[in-house]
Amino acid sequence: MQKSFIILSLLIISSSFLFSQNIEIIGRAIDSNSNRPLISASVQLIDKDSVTKYHALTDNRGFFKINNIAPAKYILKITYIGYTTYFKNLNLKTKQHILKLGNLAVKPQDVELNEVEVNAQSIIGEQHGDTTQFNANSFKTLKDATAEELIRKMPGIEIDPSGKVKAQGEDVKKVFVDGKKFFGDDPTLALKNLPAEVIDKVQI
Repeated sequence: MQKSFIILSLLIISSSFLFSQNIEIIGRAIDSNSNRPLISASVQLIDKDSVTKYHALTDNRGFFKINNIAPAKYILKITYIGYTTYFKNLNLKTKQHILKLGNLAVKPQDVELNEVEVNAQSIIGEQHGDTTQFNANSFKTLKDATAEELIRKMPGIEIDPSGKVKAQGEDVKKVFVDGKKFFGDDPTLALKNLPAEVIDKVQI
C-alpha cells in the first residue's frame, strides 16, 4: 500500500499576536560524556499545567531554535532515545528578546552489562527549515486508527475535546495529503476521515 504525506497548515491570526510573543531561545543538545551533538532530539517548552506549548527538533549539529514565545515560566524538556530526559526551568520575561542557553549536556542512560538487548527504532522526526517532519511508523496506533489518533501522539500537537487541532500552540487551519487540500478548510473532519495506516510522514 502506498503511503502518503500529510501536511498540517498553520495560520497566524494577526500580526499583533506575533509581536506579543517575541522571545526566542537558542540552545544545543550534546552528549554529556563525548560532547557530540544529539541529532533530531525532541525539545519542548512545557507550561505550569504540563501542556507542551512549543516544540522543536535539533539539527545535524545539535542546535535548536524556538521563536515567538510568550513570556511565562516554562520547563525545557529534551528527550532522545538512549538518554535520560533533560529538564531545565526557564523564566522568560517581557524584556528578553533572545535567550542563548549554550550547550545543554544530556546524560546517556545506564546500561546493564549482564544482558544486552538491541532495538532498532526509526528517527521520530526531523527539522527541515521551518518545517517539522514526523515519521508515522514511530508512533504506534491500533489497526483501524484515524489520522487524528496518530497525530495526537506527536509532540507539540494538541487536540481538544471538540476536535480542534493546535500545533506548537497555534491553530491548524488546513490539511494537505500529497500536496492536495483534503476536506477543504475543515482539519477536524479531514483527520477523522483519513486512516492512519496510509500515512508515511506528517509535516507541520
